[in-house]
Amino acid sequence: TTCTAKEWDAISNNESNVYTLPTANMANILIKMRDLFSVARTNLRCMGEAAGVPVEPKEQMDLADATMKVPGVIAAGVPGAGGYDALFVLYMKGIATGGGDGASSDEVRDTIGELWRNWS
Repeated sequence: TTCTAKEWDAISNNESNVYTLPTANMANILIKMRDLFSVARTNLRCMGEAAGVPVEPKEQMDLADATMKVPGVIAAGVPGAGGYDALFVLYMKGIATGGGDGASSDEVRDTIGELWRNWS
């Protein structure tokens, strides 16, 4: 996909879009999934602030937010209770890539990897 998760709303609500009904239904499911993850992240952040514990530390929050802007990403966040050592991402597999060495990847995964490697 070339759209970010936020742009899926416009696609699914556009009556003249080129998507078939099953594709539009899947887009709506992915939008709902993204929205639920967003609510969960907000609630975890609030819980952490109330407890005085960085459940989603700002550094990880910023990287998760940037990851959410990558086309094809459904959700990104901090698994567990912070710790500054992990991040999760759910994404739709993009067009296959590979360096001819038998390893395969895809455009979305490669873009996420590049973002994370260059994050400071």
